[in-house]
Amino acid sequence: MLYQQCKWTSKLFIAAFLIVALVSCTIFITKSQHMDEQEDKDSILIFGYMNDKDAPFTMEWGDVKQVRPATDEPIKDFRSNNQGLFYLENLPTGSFEIVSVGGPEKGLSNAFYDWDMPQDRDDTAFRKRMQIKATKPGLYFVGSYKINKLKDGGVFGSDKYETVMTKEVSEKKALETLLTYAEGTKWKAIISKRIKQLK
Repeated sequence: MLYQQCKWTSKLFIAAFLIVALVSCTIFITKSQHMDEQEDKDSILIFGYMNDKDAPFTMEWGDVKQVRPATDEPIKDFRSNNQGLFYLENLPTGSFEIVSVGGPEKGLSNAFYDWDMPQDRDDTAFRKRMQIKATKPGLYFVGSYKINKLKDGGVFGSDKYETVMTKEVSEKKALETLLTYAEGTKWKAIISKRIKQLK
């Protein structure tokens, strides 16, 4: 009888562990790096680059807001290749704004970051660079950026950072990387054509 109880206890423990593991896994699920097939010939693809080397987190996700046309679900998750490139395909022509990037905190912490773009929402010049006005179908590059550490807050203080625009990654270089994730879709031909135009 004791053996049977132990047996059931072990099974319940394993089942509970698997449930917790599965729930935990959902926290880390992000969009696939591979693009979906082009759904509409009039759709657009937004992409950019973020250097997170000095950031307190590793960029793995982010949000883009659809301003126009109006929609019931304006916030959309973009894709990331976990090496700085972020992108999202099959958006309609219209107005969009990169809202934030985010990811797990570096080190042993279990914390996560949602990093506003820009950190200072009153920085109108920066916010303007985050806005995309797509009047025709195609590819839209929002630029290359980097998060710099300005001040080490030490043990009790807060570190200070800034997000700046850079020339580290050009549109062409970003597109050459993006090709890998467009394999098997119509987006690959569109990207290849744009790369040739940039030579």
